[in-house]
Amino acid sequence: MVHRLALAWLIFAWFGTAAVLAGDEGAMVDNILALLESGHVEEAYHLADDHVMEQEGEPAFDFAYGLVALASGHANVAVFALERVLVHQPWNHRARLELARAYYELRDFASSKLHFKAVLRQKPPAMVRARIAHYLHRIDTAQRQARYQWYAQLGLTMGSDSNVNGATDQQSIVIPAFTTAVVLDDQSRKLDDSFSQWDGTFTWRMHRNKFTSWDISAGLTERRHSREYDFDSGNLHTAVAWRTRVLKGALQVPLQWHSIRLANHAYRSGYQTGLQWRRGQGHAGWGGFVLIGAQRYDHQSTRDINTVMTGLLANWRINARLFSQHQLFISNEQAIREEGKHHGRQYPGVSSRFQLPLGLRQQLFFSVSYYRADYAAEHPVFAVARQDDVTQVAAGWRWRHKGLQFQINTSFLQNDSNIMLYAYERTLWQASVNYQWGR
Repeated sequence: MVHRLALAWLIFAWFGTAAVLAGDEGAMVDNILALLESGHVEEAYHLADDHVMEQEGEPAFDFAYGLVALASGHANVAVFALERVLVHQPWNHRARLELARAYYELRDFASSKLHFKAVLRQKPPAMVRARIAHYLHRIDTAQRQARYQWYAQLGLTMGSDSNVNGATDQQSIVIPAFTTAVVLDDQSRKLDDSFSQWDGTFTWRMHRNKFTSWDISAGLTERRHSREYDFDSGNLHTAVAWRTRVLKGALQVPLQWHSIRLANHAYRSGYQTGLQWRRGQGHAGWGGFVLIGAQRYDHQSTRDINTVMTGLLANWRINARLFSQHQLFISNEQAIREEGKHHGRQYPGVSSRFQLPLGLRQQLFFSVSYYRADYAAEHPVFAVARQDDVTQVAAGWRWRHKGLQFQINTSFLQNDSNIMLYAYERTLWQASVNYQWGR
């Protein structure tokens, strides 16, 4: 801290105080700078912060405010204050130098380098040039390292599932073609079981520039049940995503592929791609998406479908701690074979998620979703077009420390269907541990 203050005042001596204090040289600015010079950084920052409402816009005050904000670790505040100085005094290269340092602390290396080079063009003293060269070298090193990033994640989950096969709890159902009810066998009725699951994901990211990047990822999930081995599953998934900035928002073009195995046999594969755009973050944001895809079944080709989904996104902070995310969507799944037309469906829906931090490491979360599915054609067995109303609620607790995460969560799903064979309820309890590392 001492050597940083000494450097700051050495640079200050070169640029001089006359330009900075050309306006109001009042006692307020003098007191702030005196506290800073004597090493009382936090006291200087609080003094300036207490008077920002009536003093901001005055170059002398804004410079002193930016200086103490940067010295006390509030680089984001320093950026706003020093930018205001340059609006009124674009020739004030001392303020520009401090602004470059503030951007560096925020890791906005492109902006930092821009302002450092602007100061160098003014041919400052050798010691100042040497210090700027040191910052530029550190920026170049950080940018090379940040251009390519990778991280990996491994997780283990233990849990219980009240309905591993997503089936009805009815003992029998009525089929119009028969005069009596049909008794369901055990595999066609609700089965409960415990399970263990492990998953791993590797992601590689390349930054083309400040706004554009590529992500490539691959992962594998394996779930094993204690008794119901026929429902053991595996999911191999890969994804590529291109991100950039468009219309002051973040545009993403994803391409995802997955392959699911059931009881160690190929079951289903599919892909999805499209456009996702979001604007805003922090207190409020909004966006939308359009996704197209397909699902192909290895041994039931009549179930093959093409999919289109579109929707709106919104997030906002309800209060200082509670954060919410919301989605409104409509999806259309069209069967590609005439004999499988009854597998096609259209379903609009809505979902909301809420997060409540409990200190720095813990978080509570809650979500609720609903959608209404109307199937495209009459069911060949039940002689009616299927309709489902699906509601799901979930809640949990999460603890994080560096790359380690523990989570406990539960969810409840209810599917109300006009065909009793497809009406069911499902409850899951899960406890998981995950570890993530990378560069």
